[in-house]
Amino acid sequence: MAEPAPALGSEAAVAFYERRLTETPDGSAERASVLIDFATSLWHLRHRNPKANLERARTAAEEAIEILRRAGNHQELARVQLALGTILSDTPIGDRAANLRRAIACYESALRVYTEADFPSAWAMTQNNLGLALRELGKLDESVYAFEFAARGFESVGDWKSAEESSREAEESRRMKGPRTET
Repeated sequence: MAEPAPALGSEAAVAFYERRLTETPDGSAERASVLIDFATSLWHLRHRNPKANLERARTAAEEAIEILRRAGNHQELARVQLALGTILSDTPIGDRAANLRRAIACYESALRVYTEADFPSAWAMTQNNLGLALRELGKLDESVYAFEFAARGFESVGDWKSAEESSREAEESRRMKGPRTET
């Protein structure tokens, strides 16, 4: 029987996935799955050593993307695109705008699979993350739409707290745009 994985985001999880990576064949679907969980665990530990943990997480996610593109596993590819977008959005080093543009591309890629009809929770979460990245880039109108979509998605699955948070984010983007003027 396989050893159960520790909770994502713990030091034990990072060690567990590092060990699993030495045991999984390169290029395999299993390796891609382990890489995604490894990247996610490192992201959860980003506050302990942001530069190193986020760089390792990005590298792992990028390797998983390459494997999953070759395999044509669209659902797992969407999962890792969402993870990589989140990692890039939180990366404090390098060209911030370039990281955000790349994160947006990852979120948009994930949304091609995470549709509102088929994956409403993942769709809503991805829309919310997209809204945050768009707003940070100054694309306020687009961020409002993403947050409104997220709120609608969260409402559809009964996640009222997240729906309310997304609605507040939409209002914040509107506030940042400033008062409307009539012409």
